[in-house]
Amino acid sequence: MSTLRVRRLSVLAAAAAAVFATAFSCEASTSSISADDLAKSIAQQFKDKTGETVDVTCKDSLNATSGQTATCTATSDGVTADIKVSFTETKDDKIYFNSEVIDSTRKLSAARAKEVLSEIFKQQNGFTLTKLDCPGGSIPGQVGAVADCAVEADDGDKGTMKITVTVAEGMHVEFNGVWQA
Repeated sequence: MSTLRVRRLSVLAAAAAAVFATAFSCEASTSSISADDLAKSIAQQFKDKTGETVDVTCKDSLNATSGQTATCTATSDGVTADIKVSFTETKDDKIYFNSEVIDSTRKLSAARAKEVLSEIFKQQNGFTLTKLDCPGGSIPGQVGAVADCAVEADDGDKGTMKITVTVAEGMHVEFNGVWQA
């Protein structure tokens, strides 16, 4: 058993920046972008801007009509969020659209939090987490959100980790974790 009962960590959980609040375009027929092409366009432009890979799926196509929107889901480095895509204009056989993260849908997976925390624990204390179970399997990705997760380390120590989100913007989430024995 570890004699250290309170362990404080501040870690960066995802490196992807908030680039979804920008205008994108996609070459398509001037009437709509298919769901698959929309997802590919968002993922490619995200990678072009950040160097990070994001998996995007869209349920519906985006019609090139004023006021039209579509919802897609993006996952990057353990962070998942819905993306609202809004048609802006057509020009030169391209459809232009804005896309932004719907903040209330952003979540950090407990598996990714465990991976990041384990690495920090190993560097700081010489042990890793063998278990990090959070309610619903994820941590809400809004600033100030708190999740009490059951934890266990490979040295046999068990307790609760209080994880608090400190920064959340786009697909970027940072959090603090406090081990409570």
